[in-house]
Amino acid sequence: VRKQSARPSWPRTAKDCSTPSRTGLLMQAARSSTWRCCFSLAIFLTFLIIPSQHFNSNRYNVGDIASADIKATQTYLLEDHAQTEKMRTQAEQAVPFVYNLYADRADEIKNRFSRAFSRIVDARARGEAFNDDLRSSISGILGFDISPAEMDSLEKVRNFRAVLVEISHVIDGVYKNKIVPDRVAFYADRKQGILLFDGESRELIGGGDGTVSAIDMKEAANRISGIHLNGGDRNQHNYMKTLILKSLKPNLLPDPVETETRRKEARNAVRPVVYQVKRGEMVVREGERI
Repeated sequence: VRKQSARPSWPRTAKDCSTPSRTGLLMQAARSSTWRCCFSLAIFLTFLIIPSQHFNSNRYNVGDIASADIKATQTYLLEDHAQTEKMRTQAEQAVPFVYNLYADRADEIKNRFSRAFSRIVDARARGEAFNDDLRSSISGILGFDISPAEMDSLEKVRNFRAVLVEISHVIDGVYKNKIVPDRVAFYADRKQGILLFDGESRELIGGGDGTVSAIDMKEAANRISGIHLNGGDRNQHNYMKTLILKSLKPNLLPDPVETETRRKEARNAVRPVVYQVKRGEMVVREGERI
């Protein structure tokens, strides 16, 4: 007799397989309730632990009165604008003034007189009239306008070589000095320091300190006025001195563009001054003005 095989104990229908048991539903509800409780507890602890000012922060404007103590919420590196500006201003003021020295100024003026005298000698040789055209030509050579009276004085000169020797002597004597446009301004700049550059090559000649001296155009004119010229009459001497005075130019000139460029470089080279505010450090106390 065959033994009847044991039948399986699982449900036989699809409905039986898809319907959860009562125990499973209870366990699922318990787990969901536990997660909700944990999340609610976390939210509660967050509001309890974190200070309230993190959420209820006040916005202030400059000049407002702080309604509560204000502390740094983190460490900051802040620029000290006043100190930075002070340091940059000091760096600018320490930059020496730049001056250009034109050492060939005397030779340039003597060369102009030599060419002008040669032009007059040429005009005589060719029989040209001493008119406005010739005066205009001589003015262009000398680099300044000459009056009809000064032109008449040149027309009377018979020995231009001797006159040129006298003029060269006067010019060399004056340009042994450094001549500046403004003596007062120069000595004020010298106190801070000056840098001397060759006006033509732009090479640095040296630095100026208390040993560098200069005269201005007024003093140079006074020296020329006191010089006695040999040969010719008194009126001719006066006209020659006038021509020399007109030819004078400073040979030591300030260079404001280069000075300003160096000042900007010195200013930009100064890094911002910063200070540290640590986390938790008191920034403004209650009742203080911001």
